[in-house]
Order: sequence, then structure tokens, then C-alpha cells
Amino acid sequence: MAYAYESGSDVRTGDVGVEGVPLSWLMRLCAGAEAQGVSRDQLFSRSLIDLYYGDDRDRVSPAQHLLLCMNTAMAIDDAAHGFGARRLQCSYSALSLRVMLGCSTLEAALDAVAKLYSLETSIVRVETGATGDIATLTFRAEAKTESGSLILEDIALSWLFVCCSHFIGRPLPLIDVQTRDPAHMNLGARHWAAKAPVRHGAVAALRFPKAVLATRRIGQADGEAHWACLRPWLRFAEGDAAAPTLAQATVSALRLDRLARQEGLSPQALRRRLGGFRQIRRQALADAGVALLRADGASVEAVAADLGYADARSFRRFLKAATGKTPREIRATDGVPVSMAGPSPAVHRQIRHIASLLDHQ
Repeated sequence: MAYAYESGSDVRTGDVGVEGVPLSWLMRLCAGAEAQGVSRDQLFSRSLIDLYYGDDRDRVSPAQHLLLCMNTAMAIDDAAHGFGARRLQCSYSALSLRVMLGCSTLEAALDAVAKLYSLETSIVRVETGATGDIATLTFRAEAKTESGSLILEDIALSWLFVCCSHFIGRPLPLIDVQTRDPAHMNLGARHWAAKAPVRHGAVAALRFPKAVLATRRIGQADGEAHWACLRPWLRFAEGDAAAPTLAQATVSALRLDRLARQEGLSPQALRRRLGGFRQIRRQALADAGVALLRADGASVEAVAADLGYADARSFRRFLKAATGKTPREIRATDGVPVSMAGPSPAVHRQIRHIASLLDHQ
């Protein structure tokens, strides 16, 4: 069921985690399947979307948006949702996920997915590159129309974010999401699926700290690989917190000489201005550690490694000294992101059902 707002708002600057996904975006999503004869009303019904106003005051949750994505693909057996220059079988989503989960590091997993698509289809290109400390995961698609390409890019980047997050056992710590779409509903705000800032750019891409590429696999390829991947994302997407980011939390980003260069000062001048860099760095690391521990699925070992600690024991000692709490106590008192009011169990059941079908294709 859609939830409605009495007054409209600029959806391009809104927080979709709070405001929801507007009807105009859902209509764009359905356009590819509609062009092949599938009824939009039928797609909405299957996705448990019940409109009230019939305009952008009608909003749906990220879970309903995901369910609609799944239903548009399943209705025409096309992972490109009817937007691609050619059809891409729905089995590709399960195949790409399992290919990733067969690798040991995130970098190897993304390289494997890129090779999979380059060998099997000409309509999709996934590439990973790096400039300095920043890694970029780009997606390109050969679509029937430019408008179709833009919506397909957003769907694909969202799925890649979900897969990468499952692989590393916590939300992928993004710097930002780049879109070519000048009318993207989240432009200037947080992305509906990734909760990272959305910027306009020349290519569709996810940007994140390069160090994350070395993260070893935590997610498993069990019998319900799709659902195991989507379940933690649903809790994350329907929560209130923004995605944790390592952009300002990695050891390299917190070096005094690097911060001094960014400010145009000498290290000595910056140290005097900061009044004690070590204390500020210590507090920044503690804040980053707490934020990452609150993220659903983040293990103590993974957080410790991301923050530059040799082992989890050293990180536990640091955290206890800095906050007075153990990782377990931080999670018990502060909790993980709380689900948005009224997430529908029926929507989640439908998502799990389709996920099961995809796993067994």
C-alpha cells in the first residue's frame, strides 16, 4: 500500500528513506514492461501498491520499489526490465551474485562479474577503476532509448550495491552515487537504495574508498542466496540512518599530512590549529567505529580491519578506552538501524518468494 502526503515536496531533494519513492518514478520503472503489453495496474497490484492520490503525493517504501523491480523483470523474463537493446534473462542476477560469492575479495568479485557480462552479453558493461584513494564501479547499458538507459543504470547500480554489501557483510561505504540522469529523484539527496549522496556525472557509478576492494568475503552462497543478500538490505534501506562511510574514517584519510594539504597549511600549522591532532584522530576513529558497528551485518573483525587495526582485540581495547563500552554493549544500547514505521511483512514475503524463484532458475 502506498502512503500519502498531504502536500507535495521536491522529490529531487528529499530523503527517500523518510519520504518514500514517488509515483512518477514508479511509472518510469514500469515503462519497459508496459511497452511489451504488461499492465501497469497489474504490476502495481502484484507489488502491493495501492494508490490514493494518483500523483507524487503517493509514495512507496524502498521494499515496495524493490518488489516492483522484481515484478517488472519477472513479468517479461528480462533482467533489463524491457529497457535493454536486447533481452537479458532473469537468471543473470542469480548467476552474477553466485559468481561474486565464489571469489575471495571484493576486487576479485567485481572483476569476475565484469568478465561474466563481457563474455555473455554485449548490452551491459561493468568496470572497476581507481583514481588515488577512490575506487569507481561504473555501469553502462545499451538500451532502446536514453530514458530507458538512465532508469536501467539506477536499477543496476542499486543491485550492485546490494551484492557488494552482502559480500563484505555490511553496507558498502560509499562516497557517493553518480547518475547521468538530470531528473533523478534523489539528485542532491540520499539514494533510495544506498543512502549515499547522489551527484550528477558523466557516467553512472558508485564511488567508495579504494581500500574496500581488498575486503575479504563474508557473505555466503547458500541455498537462498538472493534472500540472504536482500534481507539485511531491507533492514538497512527501511531504517533511518544514512549509510556509514569510510571516506573520512580510513587511516590514510586521517593522516595529518594529508589533511594539511587539503587545507593548504603546513602540518605544524594545522597541528597548532587543531590543538592536538592525536585526540581529534582518536575521536574520529571512535565515532567511525561506533557508526560502522551499528550498521547491520558489520562484524567486529571487518570494522577493525577497515579502520587499520592489526586485529579485533586491539580495536576492542581502543573502543573500550574511548567510549567505555564493548562492541556488544554499543550494539545493545544503540542498536542497528530501526526499520521504518510500518514495513509490510506481506511485501517482504513476496520479495522472498521471487528471490527463491530466481535462485532455482
